[in-house]
Amino acid sequence: MANINRDYIIQYSPKTSKIQTKEGMFFYTSDRNTCNIWIQILGDYQDLSLEVVIVPPNAQERKECYYINAKKLEDKLYEFQAPNTVDGVYKCEIKSISGNKFNTSQPFNYEVRKSVLRGD
Repeated sequence: MANINRDYIIQYSPKTSKIQTKEGMFFYTSDRNTCNIWIQILGDYQDLSLEVVIVPPNAQERKECYYINAKKLEDKLYEFQAPNTVDGVYKCEIKSISGNKFNTSQPFNYEVRKSVLRGD
């Protein structure tokens, strides 16, 4: 059985901080449990964990940001559930963590669109 998740895969190189993503990533405010974004790691890394920092539209303070630990699915594949509570553009970056070393990725974004069904 096919799933209804969108196929949004980000390629990320912690070494160079470069992100390759599909243009036009979007979700709707009415989407539930289908706002997955996958991160494919380029290169070989041991004990790597990823934190995705997401700045929602109109965020005024740091405490309004999301800090999401990406779930490791395979050796080089991670997944996170993207917030979609407010319509607008969400700005993101990935923090890769290995021991006491941290790297930050280039920024990327996705859009959340209003849903006709919810009347947003």
